Amino acid sequence: MFIRLITRVAVIALTLMAVFAAPQSTSSHPLPTTHLAPPTRLSSVARPWAPIILNQVQLPDLVGAPIDHLAVWVYRDEGWHTIPWQVDEVDVTGYTAHGDSRFNGADELVMMLDDLGQPAPTRLPDADIVHIVTVTDPLAPTDGGRVAYVARMTVPVAPPDVGYVQYDPMTRRVSTPRYVVGLNAQWPVLDYLALNGSGVNLMDRSKLRLILNDCGYTCSVMTEEQLPLPPMTPLKDGPVRVVLDNQGRMAYRDWLWLPTQVDLSIASRRAIQVQLSLDLAASLTGGRYRDANRPDGVVVDGEPDAVPAAPWSPWQAIDHATGRLVTQYQVRTPYGDLYNYYQERTTPLSADTGDKMAWGEHGIAIDEPQGGKVAVDMALWALPADTSLDGPILAQQGAAPLVVTVSRPQFPNLYLPLLRRGE
Repeated sequence: MFIRLITRVAVIALTLMAVFAAPQSTSSHPLPTTHLAPPTRLSSVARPWAPIILNQVQLPDLVGAPIDHLAVWVYRDEGWHTIPWQVDEVDVTGYTAHGDSRFNGADELVMMLDDLGQPAPTRLPDADIVHIVTVTDPLAPTDGGRVAYVARMTVPVAPPDVGYVQYDPMTRRVSTPRYVVGLNAQWPVLDYLALNGSGVNLMDRSKLRLILNDCGYTCSVMTEEQLPLPPMTPLKDGPVRVVLDNQGRMAYRDWLWLPTQVDLSIASRRAIQVQLSLDLAASLTGGRYRDANRPDGVVVDGEPDAVPAAPWSPWQAIDHATGRLVTQYQVRTPYGDLYNYYQERTTPLSADTGDKMAWGEHGIAIDEPQGGKVAVDMALWALPADTSLDGPILAQQGAAPLVVTVSRPQFPNLYLPLLRRGE
């Protein structure tokens, strides 16, 4: 099906990917914890700034607590310290900027793994209620785990003045030490991406394509500009993450969580394939694209390369002098087959969007989507150029999720000896 379809649409050289609305009802991101593992085991490395996301199920004694009376503490260097955290409020429509300022419902309390400390030998002072959060990594069983203490304080405690991610509403750009990404003002797509403070824009735009069931010499195509989907409108610029919209797109320090959901009934005819991609820019020339089928990679130079469409790779990577991009996808709705998509084309195509060319454009093709909609989770990692973290390791970590347990403190009672006067 795929080969036949790509042959028919070759004349219009279809491109892909978007970062569109996807209702998120879960309290965590399933892709980093459920993705496919590579066939061989790799040595593990530290997980880059993994978020720890908790809700009222894990923190039942804090339900209804005023958010400004909550705090997250760690014990390090023989003392207590607060760490960056935030509560994102959720109602029936999704994430909201107008909550009730209490921790309840589907609200999420978020912190970062790298901030956690060690078990404390003493009680946390001035706290009414304390939950102990212990996080262990199954890929590092001798590490011993990391610990945080989520508390309801008797009086509000000012959080540390630290932010890992920022949003500028004037430029519509999200910034972290790892990347600057731009949000298109008309469509829910990315249209700028620079890595590691370089200022070099590697992105044309992210794209989405619906291929309709009327293929003759070519197929009819609906692009992201033709789909009735609103642009991303960030709701919260928190210290731990930026909530990019009410449907659950998130920006963290090292990566973006970009779920996509498209109602296929908006098309005039049945969609026989959905394509999503990141189309990069000519500034990527000389970089290298890699996936599980081409671990040696191909040079990005505007000329077509032989990149197998199957089997589907659980990761795709772009290496450039300014840094490394790794993408992972997971489809959450029924479908026929998955294929890798890679394209390079320097001749502009009138039916395309953005700069109408393709530089290292890569993504996923979903054949025969079923059930009237397609829902895809995407993680986009922005990493240093010299990092040891790569697609296979991220896939391995995804197959071995962090283990989070929450408990109440159990300190031993202190008994003093009973002194008796001698008879």
